[in-house]
Amino acid sequence: NDWWSEYEEGIRHYSKEALNKEFPEKTRPVSFKHPSFQCPDMSPSPSVPSSEFVKAADIKVIAALGDSLTTAIGANATTVLGIPIEFRHVSW
Repeated sequence: NDWWSEYEEGIRHYSKEALNKEFPEKTRPVSFKHPSFQCPDMSPSPSVPSSEFVKAADIKVIAALGDSLTTAIGANATTVLGIPIEFRHVSW
């Protein structure tokens, strides 16, 4: 059947190996570990900073808006199989 071969081709196209070949810059080695966050001065500022001189200890809340938009989930999907794939390279 045509739909079955198209389905199988879609699965091959969206497999992790195929995506790694298409976008090698988006892959990390298995041994990758985030470096520990080190800041020389971990105490908060004496007053609320009003410039770019914000220290890590000054940050009280971190939030994100529209996570599916920022990761471009399904942005380049051509079939229903591509909907759960993140296309971060096309996200704004």
